[in-house]
Amino acid sequence: MLTLDGTTFATWLERHAGTSVIVFEHLTAIVAAGVLILLWIAGGAWIRRAVDGSGDPSTEDARDNDSYSRDAHLIVDAMLGAGGLALLMLGLSGFHLLTPPVVLVTTGVASVALRREMREALARVGAITGAVSPTLRVTCTVLLLCLLVPALLPPSEWDTMMYHLRLPLGALEQGSLQTPADALAFSALIGVAHLAAIPLLALGLLEGPGVLNVLLLPLIAVGTAALARSIAPQASRAVAAATLLGCPALILVAWSARIDTDR
Repeated sequence: MLTLDGTTFATWLERHAGTSVIVFEHLTAIVAAGVLILLWIAGGAWIRRAVDGSGDPSTEDARDNDSYSRDAHLIVDAMLGAGGLALLMLGLSGFHLLTPPVVLVTTGVASVALRREMREALARVGAITGAVSPTLRVTCTVLLLCLLVPALLPPSEWDTMMYHLRLPLGALEQGSLQTPADALAFSALIGVAHLAAIPLLALGLLEGPGVLNVLLLPLIAVGTAALARSIAPQASRAVAAATLLGCPALILVAWSARIDTDR
């Protein structure tokens, strides 16, 4: 597993000596981040149905026959699932079991247990994507491709190097969350928020959290559009989503492992 030090960039170049290796790892990071988001949505759907007492997805689909309910539930499920996975990882940390093998096995078991919900999540994302206007779909695609380029490069930003990647990587190495002695005081409060994405680092994908943040942008756009739909006419959805995606502060951090805005 890569660590963040003065030789990170040189280590990355040495590790990616061949073009085929670079392409393979980049594709792996994109696919792994996408699957993790589906796991979040699946886990959140399971939690929400358990709380609602409705275990039958067909009954839920009958209730949520409008686009607002469908879109809003997707965002709620993703956040619930991310929180549930983070709490699970925090539990592993409490027993000093937050190591790459245990994290990957735990995530794999959760994926198998939620395989039906993950298939439903994929179908839900496909349905929402198909309902988006072609213009907005093309705009989002171009934006994602542009942001994936810096996200797939080795980290070089100060915040990312100091704690956004340093803390979770240190946790995986030591088996539990611990704050480095030379870290800033407020960085101790950030570690738990990274636990939902720590399976990507357990795979050795240093670029994984950055790619994850890029792929979360469409979810943010969907949530914004759903909120706009609830308080304004239908036409406001695309305008609200486009306005958010054009926010400079969001774009500046969306390609990195920082969680200041995206999560």
